[in-house]
Amino acid sequence: MKNLSNSNLGLLVSFLLILIINLPKVDLFAIPGMRQGIRIDDFIVIIICILSVNLKSGRFFLPKKISILLFYILFSSSLGVMLHPGSDLVRSFYIFRVIEYFAFAIALGNIWWYISTIRIINITIIIQFIAIMIDLFAGKARSSGTLNGPWEVITVVGLLSFYGQYYMGRDKLKYFSIPVLLAILTQSRTAIFAVLASISFSTKSIFKVLPIFITLIGSMTFYVIFLTGPDQFQWIKSALNINNIELFIGFIESAWSNKGSGESIASLDSADPSLAIRFVIWLDLISLYSESQWLILKALFGIGLGSKSIVVDGFYIRLIFELGLVGVFIYVKLMLELWRNTGLRPILVFLTVTCLTLDPYSSSKIAYCLGFIWASSKQLKDTKHNLMRFR
Repeated sequence: MKNLSNSNLGLLVSFLLILIINLPKVDLFAIPGMRQGIRIDDFIVIIICILSVNLKSGRFFLPKKISILLFYILFSSSLGVMLHPGSDLVRSFYIFRVIEYFAFAIALGNIWWYISTIRIINITIIIQFIAIMIDLFAGKARSSGTLNGPWEVITVVGLLSFYGQYYMGRDKLKYFSIPVLLAILTQSRTAIFAVLASISFSTKSIFKVLPIFITLIGSMTFYVIFLTGPDQFQWIKSALNINNIELFIGFIESAWSNKGSGESIASLDSADPSLAIRFVIWLDLISLYSESQWLILKALFGIGLGSKSIVVDGFYIRLIFELGLVGVFIYVKLMLELWRNTGLRPILVFLTVTCLTLDPYSSSKIAYCLGFIWASSKQLKDTKHNLMRFR
């Protein structure tokens, strides 16, 4: 590895990053009792970590805040295994995944000088756009690109697009229009609101984002007229169904009285089915949380990530019940720090809205993207700081 030139090393790591983000999830080895197995992605992470260690750059990239966050997640999950009801197998698997994601981000931070950020972002966007268009013209109702679901592909593309605009400091129309278009084409309702909210916080002038909203209207028209027809536009109407309010009230009442998930699905036929299913998952987690007898400990530290399942379809419900009040405090503090960086603010808004009905942090592909963005932004910040010092 030491014989690799800087350019060849950069090409190798960039290629591995493009693979790990865009490669479909393929299990090489199954894990009994788990929906996820050992994947090609896991071996790519190991290769990147080995490259990072062998470079011996003299500066190990492990900020204090990241150490604290990792320690807390491991502590909370370990406490859940020892004290609280739930799936210890899933908790243990989640601990393994969390360690992997943090190791990936830290390794990238140590070798980021060799990586072409914009090349990776642009190639990923092109791959996913082509894959989505092929699916749509082949008659597939909802495309997932090369990934594992429409919500996953639009979250990956949205994060990378917003970061690409921040990294370049220009091309706002290009990088903001892409997630708008793909959110429509993948029928991702939460993503549509998340993208629009992010755009709203990206500039103080409405005229600067007017072309992006024109893109939204154009892509909506293209979707209806050429791809599906007006009769297939039910996925938007369902989100605006007035019966969803009644369903939400039923969810609050069931959660407050701990009645379980049975009564919450009574309005399934009249309300949005996707929302009803999420409420059932959330109520199951709340019911599991209430079974623990360690009142103070579970309030402070939660019952551990993965107590019910890998995916909860709503990060905030997971944050409160699986990571506890301390976890809420740490997360809010990190988000407030991110808010202070106006260039990264669209990413924060995008994640904040997405977390309402999805759990982006449970997706390995999204976790890799976040590690990629974090390492790159730290390197970019250090570069700007050094330039200011030598002026």
